[in-house]
Amino acid sequence: MSDDFGLILDILVVALLGATIFYAATLSSRLSQLRGDRRELESVVRGLAEAAAKADTGVKGLRATAEEAGGELQKQIDQVQTIRDELAFLVDTGEKLADRLEQSANQAQRRQAAPAACQPAVPANRGKPRSQPEARPAPAAEPQAEPARRVASGGGNRAVDRSLIHAIENLR
Repeated sequence: MSDDFGLILDILVVALLGATIFYAATLSSRLSQLRGDRRELESVVRGLAEAAAKADTGVKGLRATAEEAGGELQKQIDQVQTIRDELAFLVDTGEKLADRLEQSANQAQRRQAAPAACQPAVPANRGKPRSQPEARPAPAAEPQAEPARRVASGGGNRAVDRSLIHAIENLR
């Protein structure tokens, strides 16, 4: 029995050694696969770090470009606001000048109308032979509210035009 027991014990040790060798071979293949995966993982991590560095550089470049564009845009906004203020001043000054011109034109028309009303009426056919038809009166002038437009369009009385020009020159 002791021989049998030694033999069984040897068979058992051989079987356990076989199982240990199989387990060690499997473990070795898995460890080599893990080392290969580790190399791949390291290359992926390196690529990710490079991409992050490039992205950071790109973001810094975009930020600098945006700040530069923002500064240029602010300069243009400031220029536009200055021009807007100047235009508002010019429009206001132009409106005041137009009001003064209109008042001067109205005063000139009133001055011209006042002496004409005081003069005696002259017959329209005075000095003309009876065979010629009488001259018809000129059509009614435009209302007094718009003398500046009438002068600008070439209508109106020449004496009023001259007095308006004279009034403008006196304003200077």
